Amino acid sequence: MRLIRTRIENFKLLEDVSIDFSVDAKKPLTVVRAENGSGKTSLLYALQWAFYGLAGLPESARSLRLSSSALRQGTPATISVMVEFEHTDDSRDLSRYRLVRTVTETPGVGDAVERKSERVRLLRITTAGEEDVAAADTLIAKFLPPQMQQVFFTNGDAVQTFISGQVNTTARKTHVQALILSLLGIDSLRLAVKDLAAAHKVIRGKAAESGGADTSELEKLLQKTVDEELEVEAKIRSLTEALSNMTEQKGSWERELNALRGIGDLDELNERIETAERARRSAEIARDRALGRMRAELKSEECSWMLLGSTLSQGVTKLSELADRNVIPGPSIEVLIDRLEMKKCICGEPLELGSSHRATVEKLCAEQQTISVQRQRLTQLFHTARQAKTAHEARVRALEWTSRSDAAHPRSTGWLDRDLRMA
Repeated sequence: MRLIRTRIENFKLLEDVSIDFSVDAKKPLTVVRAENGSGKTSLLYALQWAFYGLAGLPESARSLRLSSSALRQGTPATISVMVEFEHTDDSRDLSRYRLVRTVTETPGVGDAVERKSERVRLLRITTAGEEDVAAADTLIAKFLPPQMQQVFFTNGDAVQTFISGQVNTTARKTHVQALILSLLGIDSLRLAVKDLAAAHKVIRGKAAESGGADTSELEKLLQKTVDEELEVEAKIRSLTEALSNMTEQKGSWERELNALRGIGDLDELNERIETAERARRSAEIARDRALGRMRAELKSEECSWMLLGSTLSQGVTKLSELADRNVIPGPSIEVLIDRLEMKKCICGEPLELGSSHRATVEKLCAEQQTISVQRQRLTQLFHTARQAKTAHEARVRALEWTSRSDAAHPRSTGWLDRDLRMA
């Protein structure tokens, strides 16, 4: 078979695409190059669907929509794939065909989809025109046996998986043998042999019946022997396959063992792995401790003064200015509250209920309560900041003195230690 051209409508990403395949004997290859996600796999699936229907698609894709995901829900679309090809039949005559498979698809909610009116049509193109070919799917299955689909339609990833060793030798052998049997038509011959055996069994049974009871009994014994022979042959095939698998597994294990022997002694390797694991755990413990110390240092006042010393000093200066101006700690409002209870102001003015002077003092008392809370916070902050600054300056002076002492008397500490030991 040789593909000539194809036209694809509304299949996945391919809304209206036509491709003419190379039929030049000197250039018998058509290369399709495109970016990822542009429709190369859609082209492959479209050809598979044209020849085999949904059975030609990967099992995971059979329940998904064939139309574009951009198609709106409830909007029907007609999907069509046409393939023209040439094929040489059993009599060595070259014929040209046009295959057209169509289906109407309506997307539903999510991945749900409704398909109906799927049709497949195979036309033989002759000089007199086109003529319909009956039993299109049967003839296509003869042209391209479904067992050969992975050979006729495949991709680079599948080929790489098959030849790279990711598929074991037994599976590859089984796959190749099945393909060879399909190409040679062995499956058809086996079916014919089974049919002949069944017919022969019927004829032999009738002959035994006509020969009398003894002949019939012998026929039963013969049939039992044949059945037992078939069971033994099936067991032999199963055991042979199991032996082949075990032999292959043994070879694989031996290769792995030889590779390990090349690395070194297993006990030594396990010991090295255990040592590395202990070192890793020790490193993790040391890391956690270091992070803990780092967090503690970052939370300390000393770190704050080292990083924000200038800004903190400015804040302490502002708070000191407020203290110098007697804004903090601020006057107490208890005096105002006492005067309201006594109904007499400090100036001697009465503070009777409902009087304007009492209303003024009550308003002043309320304002002072709000201000008092703010001043209390400022006062607390002032004392805390001043103490922290004093402690920080003391530490700085101690470090400076130690540095100057070490620079002036580099061996003084050693002499002191020596004198203490002598004492």
